[in-house]
Amino acid sequence: MEKRRKEEEGSMETNKLLDPYSVSTYSPENAIPFEHEGETYFCIGFEKGQQLVFLGYSLIGTLFGSIDIGGATITSSHDIPTQLNKTLEPSHTVSFFPTFSPRTSALTVVRSIPYEKTAIVSPSPTLTSTYSDLNPLLESFMPRWDTLESIIIVKNMEWCGVEQLEIINPSLRNLFRLDNKKDFVLNDGPLYEDMAGFQPITKVTPEVRAMKIEPSWSAKVDDVLKFEQAPSVSMVCGTKNVGKSSFARYMINRLLKVHQRVAYLETDVGQTEFTPSGLVSLNIVESPLLGPAFTHLNLKSKRSFFIGSTSPKNDSTYYQDCIHQLLHTYRQEVDAISDHDANQYQLLPLVVNTSGWIKGLGYDLLLKIVEYVEPTHIFSLSSISGGYGHNLPEYFADHVTASQQTSPSGHHPVLLSIEAPTMTSSDSQSIPSLPNQRQRRTILPSTMADKYQAIDQRNLMMISYMYHDAQAFGTRQQGRGWWNVNPRLVNRVPWTIDWRQHLQGIWVLFEDVPLPQLLYALNGSLVGLVGNANNKTEGEAMELEEETDAQQAASTNGEKGSKSQSLAVIPPKYHSPMTSAPPNPSTTTCYGLGIIRAIDPEQHRIHLLTPLPLDHLCHVNALVKGDLDIPVHIMLDQYVGARNQNCGVPWRQVPYLSHDVIDSIGSSAPKLRRNVMRRSQQRIG
Repeated sequence: MEKRRKEEEGSMETNKLLDPYSVSTYSPENAIPFEHEGETYFCIGFEKGQQLVFLGYSLIGTLFGSIDIGGATITSSHDIPTQLNKTLEPSHTVSFFPTFSPRTSALTVVRSIPYEKTAIVSPSPTLTSTYSDLNPLLESFMPRWDTLESIIIVKNMEWCGVEQLEIINPSLRNLFRLDNKKDFVLNDGPLYEDMAGFQPITKVTPEVRAMKIEPSWSAKVDDVLKFEQAPSVSMVCGTKNVGKSSFARYMINRLLKVHQRVAYLETDVGQTEFTPSGLVSLNIVESPLLGPAFTHLNLKSKRSFFIGSTSPKNDSTYYQDCIHQLLHTYRQEVDAISDHDANQYQLLPLVVNTSGWIKGLGYDLLLKIVEYVEPTHIFSLSSISGGYGHNLPEYFADHVTASQQTSPSGHHPVLLSIEAPTMTSSDSQSIPSLPNQRQRRTILPSTMADKYQAIDQRNLMMISYMYHDAQAFGTRQQGRGWWNVNPRLVNRVPWTIDWRQHLQGIWVLFEDVPLPQLLYALNGSLVGLVGNANNKTEGEAMELEEETDAQQAASTNGEKGSKSQSLAVIPPKYHSPMTSAPPNPSTTTCYGLGIIRAIDPEQHRIHLLTPLPLDHLCHVNALVKGDLDIPVHIMLDQYVGARNQNCGVPWRQVPYLSHDVIDSIGSSAPKLRRNVMRRSQQRIG
């Protein structure tokens, strides 16, 4: 047994991915650090086709030439000149783009491409820098100047605060760093000391996998870019874990080369792109997406609806009604543009991301969405290593054709099949074959991203959302980051809302709660903040909870003087799922999510934690509770559950949170074990 166990451990150790593509190929002598205004920068020169693969986060801009990052073409106002001494103006302005490359997904690749003029601009003027007298720096490239195709500048971005998210959840440790000393030394670790949060991968490193754009992606997206009849409407379909979100981001970045804006319709409530899980939304994208979902949360969606679950199965009718309304909102935007005789640059194409649920009811919902959307192009992602039942059925094309024949418009979309990102050929040859495994269940090499499951991604998204500074995000403000975990949520002053004056109702989805138990069910829960779609409400719905001692004393005296009045609690207006439908999607929208931290029945007040700014909160007039869970780590203090207490309260007395582990079936995530023998293989005695 012991010998077999060691052999299997060694087999899994050798099954780590070694990908020769996931390596930076620029010459080390072409990476030059320099100082500017008290900050450290890197100036990196690329020869034709060379690339940078890195782990971390930074601002990246082009000094000369053009680069490609996930399909987005980032270009300078100048191509690289033929001679250095005829190049520079007295000052040179560089537009920077926030770029994130965490270990939760395939690493970002910055690749040099031939010079190409594009209209993509920096997300904010505050992210630009002006440099003067760069000749001394560029003279370092003089011996190799004729071989260079582009030159970029990498700028420190530690001020954004994204690395603070690791503090909230210990499982996110080393989110933007190599966690193995051997790998650190292998990739010239001392280089990392020059710039925090920027770790180039310079050698083939175990489990490091970079984002690889399949040839079929580029070729098929070119077909969409050539579509000039009307705004293109593209749907991305496929099962889970085939790269739908990655392809959708790539497609958005490509479309931004020829369009000023791109609309994105999120129909996957389990793995969302711009909002926390449990919502469907319509977003208008104006700048490239250079990182995974948790790095570009969009709190200003054009419109969104709270489904209240990570799956639409609980109320598929309401789910379809919400998508109908989002499409109606999109078509209103398109009509408004058409009224002004827009050219192709001003047209608003649409990208629709779909769920990976492609069996049973999930497949029926997918066909319904195809019917509603009336796409011009449908992208079907398939995985070669997925095996039986892991891809869309072969008759999917026939069903799409049949559904469009019954459509009033009679439109017939173009169905395009593309491959999911795959391992390189050298990797697939090194895959070991395990005994008693069917051939169709291929064991692929492990990567850093494999350690993070769907639930981990959702929790990371929620943590990022709750600690996200909506008013600062996307801009550079002195002394203010995009994420701030201090103070923790449990130490923050909540907003308060009086349900008698400012709430038109409270909805509880999926389960009937008796009215006397309603406040108990709401307390400590995650709720959708819903309001009128036209942004018209009477007065402000919320105010900060800041009571003076005099106000507290007056409240206490009032309670003593009228005990019967203090006991007369007026319950909020309650909409039970047994008697009421969810909020009408034609007249409402969801502004975001909040956590009900506490409820004061005598004062008829709900204490709410949310990152939404006041100009959004003043439109909220309804709360909706689904079955979404709050990640436990999001409600811990700065000690993250240590010291047997939370905020000075012993664990046994902390309400709604448990620090215990229940030893029973379903109490923890399933783990794959390859050392379990059948009864006939076991030796007894």
